[in-house]
Amino acid sequence: GRFNAALGSDAALDMPAEPIDLADGRALYEANCASCHGMSGGGDGPASVGMEPAPPAIGHLEAMLDVPPALAYNVVSVGVKGTPMPGFGDQLTVEQRWNIVSYLDALRHSAAERAEGEGLFLQRCASCHGLSGGSDGVLNAALSRLPPEIGSFAWQATHSDAQLAEVIREGMRASAMPPSRDLTDEEVTKIVA
Repeated sequence: GRFNAALGSDAALDMPAEPIDLADGRALYEANCASCHGMSGGGDGPASVGMEPAPPAIGHLEAMLDVPPALAYNVVSVGVKGTPMPGFGDQLTVEQRWNIVSYLDALRHSAAERAEGEGLFLQRCASCHGLSGGSDGVLNAALSRLPPEIGSFAWQATHSDAQLAEVIREGMRASAMPPSRDLTDEEVTKIVA
């Protein structure tokens, strides 16, 4: 019942109707989450002292590597039973909850990592996926199967950083997307960022 109330009918994942606002996400995070999770998401906020279980380091790549944004959104919406983590589905709008999750995603990578990742994406991926990941690259006309719209919010929301890295590293089966095993782990991380 809580999932249905927080996420819509049949527990469908609500998507934001407005563009993501990282400044709003930061303000909401600082007001509602930082006391437990810490200002940088390290699980070290002042209220976390003695908390059992301890709040996870939701702003750190290692802790969130296998957590897709959709799961983080669900946690923000309904909380975590048996922990002090409350649900915010009845207090914050869909957009506000996605703003928080997007802000947390941004904490995991530096601006320099994201910039280098954009450069690698443009060099290696944009010819098929397009400049913004919308499957509108110049080589699409020659492909028998178009690449997925990796730039869509829904696609990004349902894939963890680890899943994105695997797609980059191994390619996509039954598609023209080749493996990129020549990339270093650091380069793959930057493309994911």
